[in-house]
Amino acid sequence: MTTHSVRIIAAANEGGGAALDQVIGMSVAATIVSVGLLWIGYLHRQRRITWLQSLADKVGNKFNRPPWVALQICLFVTTIVAALFGFIWDVSLHIGKGRDAGPLANPAHYFILFGLFLLFIAGTLAMVLPYDKPGSAAVRITRTWYAPVGGLLMAMCGLYALIGFPLDDIWHRIFGQDVTLWAPPT
Repeated sequence: MTTHSVRIIAAANEGGGAALDQVIGMSVAATIVSVGLLWIGYLHRQRRITWLQSLADKVGNKFNRPPWVALQICLFVTTIVAALFGFIWDVSLHIGKGRDAGPLANPAHYFILFGLFLLFIAGTLAMVLPYDKPGSAAVRITRTWYAPVGGLLMAMCGLYALIGFPLDDIWHRIFGQDVTLWAPPT
Protein backbone atom coordinates (compact mmCIF):
# COMPACT_ATOMS: atom_id res chain seq x y z
CA MET A 1 0.00 0.00 0.00
CA THR A 2 1.45 3.36 -0.95
CA THR A 3 1.66 6.43 1.23
CA HIS A 4 -0.92 8.11 -0.99
CA SER A 5 -3.34 5.20 -0.43
CA VAL A 6 -2.91 5.44 3.32
CA ARG A 7 -3.64 9.18 3.21
CA ILE A 8 -6.80 8.55 1.18
CA ILE A 9 -8.02 5.88 3.60
CA ALA A 10 -7.19 7.99 6.68
CA ALA A 11 -8.89 11.14 5.36
CA ALA A 12 -12.47 11.37 6.58
CA ASN A 13 -14.82 13.54 4.58
CA GLU A 14 -18.64 13.60 4.50
CA GLY A 15 -19.72 9.99 4.52
CA GLY A 16 -16.07 9.04 4.31
CA GLY A 17 -15.79 7.02 7.50
CA ALA A 18 -15.75 7.33 11.23
CA ALA A 19 -13.19 9.11 13.37
CA LEU A 20 -10.15 6.89 13.70
CA ASP A 21 -10.28 7.02 17.50
CA GLN A 22 -13.69 5.30 17.37
CA VAL A 23 -12.47 2.61 14.98
CA ILE A 24 -9.32 2.02 17.00
CA GLY A 25 -11.29 2.01 20.26
CA MET A 26 -13.70 -0.64 18.98
CA SER A 27 -10.81 -2.70 17.61
CA VAL A 28 -9.06 -2.58 20.98
CA ALA A 29 -12.28 -3.57 22.78
CA ALA A 30 -12.80 -6.49 20.38
CA THR A 31 -9.21 -7.62 20.89
CA ILE A 32 -9.53 -7.48 24.68
CA VAL A 33 -12.78 -9.48 24.62
CA SER A 34 -11.28 -12.04 22.23
CA VAL A 35 -8.07 -12.50 24.21
CA GLY A 36 -10.08 -12.75 27.43
CA LEU A 37 -12.35 -15.40 25.92
CA LEU A 38 -9.39 -17.36 24.60
CA TRP A 39 -7.74 -17.25 28.02
CA ILE A 40 -10.91 -18.31 29.88
CA GLY A 41 -11.53 -21.05 27.31
CA TYR A 42 -7.96 -22.31 27.63
CA LEU A 43 -8.13 -22.37 31.43
CA HIS A 44 -11.51 -24.13 31.31
CA ARG A 45 -10.32 -26.76 28.83
CA GLN A 46 -7.26 -27.38 31.03
CA ARG A 47 -9.64 -27.71 34.02
CA ARG A 48 -7.80 -24.97 35.86
CA ILE A 49 -10.95 -22.91 36.56
CA THR A 50 -14.27 -24.23 37.81
CA TRP A 51 -16.51 -21.17 37.99
CA LEU A 52 -17.52 -21.38 34.32
CA GLN A 53 -18.64 -25.01 34.59
CA SER A 54 -20.39 -24.27 37.91
CA LEU A 55 -22.32 -21.41 36.32
CA ALA A 56 -23.27 -23.54 33.30
CA ASP A 57 -24.31 -26.44 35.57
CA LYS A 58 -26.50 -24.14 37.65
CA VAL A 59 -28.28 -22.74 34.57
CA GLY A 60 -28.50 -26.24 33.03
CA ASN A 61 -30.17 -27.65 36.14
CA LYS A 62 -32.65 -24.77 36.22
CA PHE A 63 -33.73 -25.30 32.58
CA ASN A 64 -33.22 -29.08 32.49
CA ARG A 65 -30.76 -28.85 29.58
CA PRO A 66 -27.09 -29.73 29.14
CA PRO A 67 -24.94 -26.98 30.72
CA TRP A 68 -23.31 -25.95 27.43
CA VAL A 69 -26.80 -25.48 25.91
CA ALA A 70 -28.61 -23.71 28.75
CA LEU A 71 -26.02 -20.99 29.36
CA GLN A 72 -25.86 -20.16 25.65
CA ILE A 73 -29.65 -19.96 25.34
CA CYS A 74 -29.73 -17.36 28.13
CA LEU A 75 -26.93 -15.39 26.51
CA PHE A 76 -28.53 -15.70 23.06
CA VAL A 77 -31.92 -14.41 24.25
CA THR A 78 -30.17 -11.42 25.81
CA THR A 79 -28.27 -10.95 22.54
CA ILE A 80 -31.43 -10.93 20.44
CA VAL A 81 -33.26 -8.52 22.74
CA ALA A 82 -30.35 -6.06 22.92
CA ALA A 83 -29.44 -6.17 19.23
CA LEU A 84 -33.07 -5.97 18.05
CA PHE A 85 -33.75 -3.01 20.33
CA GLY A 86 -30.57 -1.32 19.08
CA PHE A 87 -31.40 -2.07 15.45
CA ILE A 88 -34.93 -0.66 15.64
CA TRP A 89 -33.69 2.43 17.46
CA ASP A 90 -30.81 2.84 14.99
CA VAL A 91 -33.08 2.67 11.95
CA SER A 92 -35.43 5.25 13.45
CA LEU A 93 -32.49 7.58 14.18
CA HIS A 94 -31.15 7.20 10.63
CA ILE A 95 -34.59 7.87 9.14
CA GLY A 96 -34.95 11.02 11.23
CA LYS A 97 -31.39 12.37 11.21
CA GLY A 98 -29.50 10.64 8.39
CA ARG A 99 -25.96 9.27 8.77
CA ASP A 100 -24.18 9.42 12.08
CA ALA A 101 -20.55 10.29 12.70
CA GLY A 102 -19.33 6.78 13.47
CA PRO A 103 -19.83 3.50 15.28
CA LEU A 104 -19.85 5.14 18.72
CA ALA A 105 -21.64 8.38 17.81
CA ASN A 106 -25.11 6.89 17.99
CA PRO A 107 -26.46 5.49 21.31
CA ALA A 108 -28.33 2.72 19.50
CA HIS A 109 -25.03 1.33 18.22
CA TYR A 110 -24.01 0.46 21.79
CA PHE A 111 -26.96 -1.95 22.07
CA ILE A 112 -26.13 -3.49 18.70
CA LEU A 113 -22.46 -3.87 19.58
CA PHE A 114 -23.33 -5.31 22.99
CA GLY A 115 -25.59 -7.86 21.30
CA LEU A 116 -22.94 -8.80 18.74
CA PHE A 117 -20.23 -9.16 21.37
CA LEU A 118 -22.59 -11.29 23.45
CA LEU A 119 -23.38 -13.48 20.42
CA PHE A 120 -19.65 -14.04 19.90
CA ILE A 121 -19.18 -14.78 23.61
CA ALA A 122 -22.13 -17.21 23.67
CA GLY A 123 -20.81 -19.13 20.68
CA THR A 124 -17.29 -19.25 22.04
CA LEU A 125 -18.48 -20.49 25.43
CA ALA A 126 -20.62 -23.15 23.74
CA MET A 127 -17.49 -24.35 21.96
CA VAL A 128 -15.29 -24.54 25.06
CA LEU A 129 -17.78 -25.71 27.71
CA PRO A 130 -18.39 -29.38 26.85
CA TYR A 131 -15.58 -31.69 27.96
CA ASP A 132 -17.16 -34.65 26.16
CA LYS A 133 -18.35 -34.88 22.58
CA PRO A 134 -21.62 -32.87 22.63
CA GLY A 135 -23.33 -34.84 19.85
CA SER A 136 -22.88 -36.78 16.67
CA ALA A 137 -22.58 -33.62 14.55
CA ALA A 138 -19.87 -32.06 16.72
CA VAL A 139 -16.85 -30.53 14.99
CA ARG A 140 -13.47 -31.93 15.95
CA ILE A 141 -11.14 -29.16 17.12
CA THR A 142 -8.31 -31.29 18.55
CA ARG A 143 -7.84 -34.97 19.27
CA THR A 144 -9.95 -34.77 22.44
CA TRP A 145 -11.98 -31.60 21.94
CA TYR A 146 -15.24 -31.47 20.00
CA ALA A 147 -17.33 -28.32 19.65
CA PRO A 148 -21.06 -28.24 18.95
CA VAL A 149 -21.95 -27.03 15.46
CA GLY A 150 -24.41 -24.48 16.84
CA GLY A 151 -21.76 -22.92 19.07
CA LEU A 152 -19.32 -22.74 16.19
CA LEU A 153 -21.94 -21.05 13.99
CA MET A 154 -22.91 -18.59 16.74
CA ALA A 155 -19.29 -17.58 17.29
CA MET A 156 -18.67 -17.23 13.55
CA CYS A 157 -21.82 -15.12 13.06
CA GLY A 158 -20.92 -12.84 15.96
CA LEU A 159 -17.35 -12.45 14.74
CA TYR A 160 -18.47 -11.82 11.15
CA ALA A 161 -20.94 -9.15 12.29
CA LEU A 162 -18.33 -7.46 14.50
CA ILE A 163 -15.84 -7.42 11.64
CA GLY A 164 -18.49 -5.62 9.59
CA PHE A 165 -18.12 -2.42 11.63
CA PRO A 166 -14.48 -1.66 10.68
CA LEU A 167 -15.02 -3.02 7.16
CA ASP A 168 -17.94 -0.62 6.72
CA ASP A 169 -15.70 2.22 7.84
CA ILE A 170 -12.97 1.23 5.38
CA TRP A 171 -15.58 1.04 2.61
CA HIS A 172 -16.79 4.58 3.31
CA ARG A 173 -13.23 5.90 3.50
CA ILE A 174 -12.46 4.48 0.07
CA PHE A 175 -15.77 5.04 -1.75
CA GLY A 176 -17.54 7.73 0.29
CA GLN A 177 -21.18 7.80 1.24
CA ASP A 178 -23.15 5.14 -0.59
CA VAL A 179 -26.66 5.72 0.76
CA THR A 180 -28.45 9.05 1.00
CA LEU A 181 -31.84 9.94 2.35
CA TRP A 182 -34.16 11.02 -0.40
CA ALA A 183 -37.78 11.93 -0.60
CA PRO A 184 -39.91 13.48 -3.30
CA PRO A 185 -40.45 17.23 -3.00
CA THR A 186 -43.36 18.20 -0.80
